[in-house]
Amino acid sequence: MSGFKNAIRNRREGLRGSPIDPAIIALNRARLWVMGKISNTGYATLARFSRTATYRHNDIILKYMVDSGLEFKRVRNRGQEFTRTALENRLKKSGVFYDIGANIGIFTLPAAYIVGEEGRVVAFEAAPANFNRLLENLELNNLTNVTTFGLGLSSENTTATLYRPTNRLGEGGHSLLNTGVPHGGVSTILLARLDDLVELWNLPTPDLVKIDVEGAEMDVLTGMSKLLDDPALTHIVCETKVAGPRVDPELVTEFTITAYLGEHGFVEEMRSPAGSGEHYDIMFTRG
Repeated sequence: MSGFKNAIRNRREGLRGSPIDPAIIALNRARLWVMGKISNTGYATLARFSRTATYRHNDIILKYMVDSGLEFKRVRNRGQEFTRTALENRLKKSGVFYDIGANIGIFTLPAAYIVGEEGRVVAFEAAPANFNRLLENLELNNLTNVTTFGLGLSSENTTATLYRPTNRLGEGGHSLLNTGVPHGGVSTILLARLDDLVELWNLPTPDLVKIDVEGAEMDVLTGMSKLLDDPALTHIVCETKVAGPRVDPELVTEFTITAYLGEHGFVEEMRSPAGSGEHYDIMFTRG
């Protein structure tokens, strides 16, 4: 088990993955500059001078590094209002939040602000480039109450191939499934059971967990079965796929996830409007 812990430590402290091609970053900056010139919305200033975008909501003010239109869109929380509202309504001062599939920190940073210095956020992001950006955004905002893991969560401790849909920072379609669709590349990543990480690193039990891992949600839940039975965990926000002809048969559907969480005492409280027509974000509450 010590070797496994050392592997995780290496991923947390230095082995953060391959750098993004500078040419890609330069191209994305140019695209933002052109978008700003055309639409006159301030994108040009954002890209040419500050490279940061500001997130403002209620009394929360945070800054994010941006090098692509996709990152800017994520900072603006477009299409992610359901999860943002769930965090704001359920997270409290001194609370604990796990962000599984943290991307560049769109929910990690506001959650860290909400729970405050006496609270704790634990963020997991498997995609190396997004994980690097997450660390940059945490440093940019001087947030010290966040523990980060540059790995994926699963039902076993192993390694796997992560398929990147594109090389854009902030991309959220990374998957362990090779669907045969052309992709932006692959990365070898470490996978770990959440129950093991909680024990190894003495992590606090969360009040709320968010899971968005592109079809691997059931593997994540299986690897956290002990945590699911801890009464301190009261809410889970999980992306689920809708069963149907357009959904990859390898993906676990909402029925499987709902049934599994039901075995651990959770019931559906509310769900988002269907995003792309193929998935929902569902909030589960301990019954």
